[in-house]
Amino acid sequence: MKKILIVSMLLVVCSAVSLFAQDIKRDSIIKIAMADAENFELNKKDMEKFRIDRRDQLLGMHDPSKMFDRNYREQVRTQKVDYTSDYFKPTKAMVSDSTLLTDSVYVKAFRDAAYNKTLKKRTAGHYIAIFGSIAVVVTAFIAIVTLLSHFD
Repeated sequence: MKKILIVSMLLVVCSAVSLFAQDIKRDSIIKIAMADAENFELNKKDMEKFRIDRRDQLLGMHDPSKMFDRNYREQVRTQKVDYTSDYFKPTKAMVSDSTLLTDSVYVKAFRDAAYNKTLKKRTAGHYIAIFGSIAVVVTAFIAIVTLLSHFD
């Protein structure tokens, strides 16, 4: 009887060790940071610099005179750019609880959420180009259908 009790206790203890879940406090801090980052917006100067740096990294060049230098383009394209360190620092005005500014989990989650929000942001020119191209395609389709209907 004692052997069965000891073995069952060992099984319970061993299985309980593998059942540790993520800390609830950590999850709630991440959710707060993501909610606070929804109100984040880069100022115009930083947004222009961010877009230029991102474009240069995607194209693989900072210096247009080296446009055809494949090694230079590859070096720029593969370098790691950490925008979260400069552009996306949370401030007291942006956060719901200023005591969270000292929490590293909150700050990292805020920076990641703000960076991802900024990546998804598009300019008015982007939407004008998309809707303009759709209008051109629809107009061309209507013109072709109209011309073909006159030949019948």
